[in-house]
This record gives sequence, C-alpha cells and structure tokens, in this order.
Amino acid sequence: MGPLKNINLGIIEVLPKKGSYSSYKEFLDTYSRETPNSEGIRIANYNEAQYLLKDLGKLKINEYIKNYYYSIVTEIVCIIDPFGIGGFRDLIIDDPEEIIKFQDGDTAYGYDNSGEQYEVERGSSQLLDWKEEESVFFLVRSI
Repeated sequence: MGPLKNINLGIIEVLPKKGSYSSYKEFLDTYSRETPNSEGIRIANYNEAQYLLKDLGKLKINEYIKNYYYSIVTEIVCIIDPFGIGGFRDLIIDDPEEIIKFQDGDTAYGYDNSGEQYEVERGSSQLLDWKEEESVFFLVRSI
C-alpha cells in the first residue's frame, strides 16, 4: 500500500495521521476546532468525528481508519482519599498542563464532581487509583 491520501467526503477531507504529539497541550497548540490554521486544517467537530468512527466503521474499515486519527490522553481520572480517613473522592484532571504535570510525577490539580479543587501526585498515599482516558481526534479541511 502506498502513502495514505486524504479522504474526500464532499464537504470535508480527512487528513491522514502524520507523526505524533507528546501531549494534549501540544496538539491544541497546533490545531483548533473553531479556527482553521493557515493551511485550512482544523480538528473535526463532534458530529464529524462520530460519523467517521461509527458510520464509516459500518463499512468494516476500522483498522484502516486508525491511520487517520490521533488518540491522545485528554483527562486523568483519580480516586483519592484526601484526608486519609476513607472519605473517597473521584477526581478529574483535564487541564492540558495539569495532565503533563501529573504524568511527569509532579503535583497537579484536579476537580471532584462538586467542583472542589484538590492537589494530587503520583506516588502519594492519598492517591488510591488512577487511569488515563484518551480521546480520538481527526484533522479535516473544508472543501
């Protein structure tokens, strides 16, 4: 198979994945959902991405379509016991800079479901469990 080509869908074209990004922050510093860059490239909106994943998936091209999307960690879900007395809290770290801090082992800030902010650090006795959640992003250009 030769080099991947853009997929023309009539009103947009989907660009093949080129390279990788070290973080969600780096990706967002390069592309935007709202404003196309100087080459007319933007991040596909929710409806476009759903169409590409679900409807094109019905054509049994799931393995092929992986060549067209970036899978990037966009949040870290933690379970913490902030006071060490069994008062468990679910915490989400979704700020791109805070994700990097947490991944690097530094103190990061996250929020529980009531909006209260907590500090969390990998290796801390307060951190009981955590997992990274990834999102899928397509790059598109309007035709």
